[in-house]
Amino acid sequence: MFKVAVCVCTVSAGLVIEPKLAVTCAVPLSIAVPTLPAKLMMLAFPVFVSKDAWYERSCVFPFASKPVATNASEVSTTRGGGGFASGFGFNRGPKPKGANVAYRLQVPFVDAAALKPQRITLADGATIDLKLPAGVESGTQMRLAGKGQAGPGGNGDAIVTIEIQPHRFFTRDGDDVRLDLPITLGEAVLGGKVRAPTVDGAVNLTIAKGSTSGKVLRLKGKGFHKKGGGRGDQLVTLMIDVPANDAALAQFVANWPGGDHNPRGKLGV
Repeated sequence: MFKVAVCVCTVSAGLVIEPKLAVTCAVPLSIAVPTLPAKLMMLAFPVFVSKDAWYERSCVFPFASKPVATNASEVSTTRGGGGFASGFGFNRGPKPKGANVAYRLQVPFVDAAALKPQRITLADGATIDLKLPAGVESGTQMRLAGKGQAGPGGNGDAIVTIEIQPHRFFTRDGDDVRLDLPITLGEAVLGGKVRAPTVDGAVNLTIAKGSTSGKVLRLKGKGFHKKGGGRGDQLVTLMIDVPANDAALAQFVANWPGGDHNPRGKLGV
């Protein structure tokens, strides 16, 4: 049984009816909706049903031969249901969720490239190991459902904005990682194997004989994870490091027969 506010009103086709008397009574959920006759009549009809409150309003009946219907979409109920009240067109809107909570997470460059999980502490003190998505970049937002503030309709969400920190020698180029790798004059001239850092750890890199500064070597699959699968590459640019104030090297170059070679000849200078 529900508590029902009942208005006793004067009704006529197409007219606004105003309540003459309001009483409260208990009615079963199966109460039938009356049909208005064409003539002026006295009618008692419920205007709001709830276990907690009641609402009274004026109604317009455009056709007296139609079933009684009301519209009280502005009424917000406190309990779910259906049944008797839904038969009169009441709109029980969803209860509002709690507010979302925004976070900004700084992620080390290497961790972002390798998709290493990041531990984040939420406002309520809980900690979560956040799994970074493929294709992550600065500005990427991640939504943690139900980790926001509490509300009548449930918790809001936590919105985490990713900010990738710059690295001291790696740079990002799309899904690729770039690195300027210093090598000695001897390594450039004679070739050999050198150690080179990557986002997954150091690897051995083969330097060909006669390599020059600016030569680019490609390490496949050592870049960022791509959204569509796979990974970018690491592009290594060789940079010959000539020591300063090396008297022996200076003497060698001065006596080197090939020292008069002009490497800018192809540029017309």
